Amino acid sequence: MDIDAVIEELERDESSMRFKRLKAICDHFFGQPRIKGSHHIYATGVPEAPLVNIQSDKGKAKPYQVRQVRRVLEIIRDRGD
Repeated sequence: MDIDAVIEELERDESSMRFKRLKAICDHFFGQPRIKGSHHIYATGVPEAPLVNIQSDKGKAKPYQVRQVRRVLEIIRDRGD
């Protein structure tokens, strides 16, 4: 997955992104989540934002969670990881 293309997708679809798509992005970049109820908690490996917590809202991702994932991916991209 190209990180720049994913960041663009997250910017475009912030309020309408499907939860399954955001989960697939997080699985790819952060590995398997720890699941507690409806919460999927990812260890990002980024000291500035060590955890990302996402959950479905009637099949859609919550916009603030999309922004959180985008911010972590931007940090990873800028560091060149």
